[in-house]
Amino acid sequence: MATTHGETDPLEQAPRRTWTRSGGWATIRTWLGDKAGCESLAAKLTNEVGPEAMDLSSDDNVNYRLEVTYPDGQDTALNLGAGDSNVTWELIGNSLNKDLKTHSSISPTDATDRADLACAEEWARSPSLAGANAAAIAKKVATLSAKAQKLYQHLSKGTQGYEIASYVIRKTIKLGYSQAVKASLSNVNKVEEPTKCDTTFFEIPTQQGDSTIEWLKRPPTVTQVGRGKYYIIQEWWGATKWSSDLYGGTAKP
Repeated sequence: MATTHGETDPLEQAPRRTWTRSGGWATIRTWLGDKAGCESLAAKLTNEVGPEAMDLSSDDNVNYRLEVTYPDGQDTALNLGAGDSNVTWELIGNSLNKDLKTHSSISPTDATDRADLACAEEWARSPSLAGANAAAIAKKVATLSAKAQKLYQHLSKGTQGYEIASYVIRKTIKLGYSQAVKASLSNVNKVEEPTKCDTTFFEIPTQQGDSTIEWLKRPPTVTQVGRGKYYIIQEWWGATKWSSDLYGGTAKP
């Protein structure tokens, strides 16, 4: 007959492994204790990631045995104090090359700017305007807007674009099949700020290049990684501006 040796919480015994043709290998963890303690532990474990089956039994209605089955050895990664779900946040950075004319110091604001930029680009890229015609080109460039002159200077030195930091925020939720959490489909492909982001080790970027960032919520991905265990992955993509018509951002149209 099992005893709890005066402990109020169930005592865990040595785990054992079991195999079935339909389910493969699994680990069975066993706790011994009184009825109240085993029932309380069982209620807690049903909300944790991993358990596939439970059995609560007693030979004398005093000493109880709680057996919990974990598929594929998932018990090795469990933390009973982890709560209903495990959430991981990631900040992923990439480098993105953009056209010089999109930089705030160069981008056109009116028809005159656009016309001058077109001239500057044509003159900087045309071989026939080089060499002996340098003085003539300089006079022409001097008549253009300040933005067009900057564009000409960059292009004539071989600069074709500029680099900005591109960011993705990724949220991964690890779940057991019994948990009442579903992938969010609201606001997919719409501008939305990531919510409840754990910024312990990073801050949510607010700048991308020389502009502020708008975040676009992408469709979620749901993956089964083992019997009774799932990952929900949600991403937000950062950009300087997203179209107001297409994504609910601030860029026109």
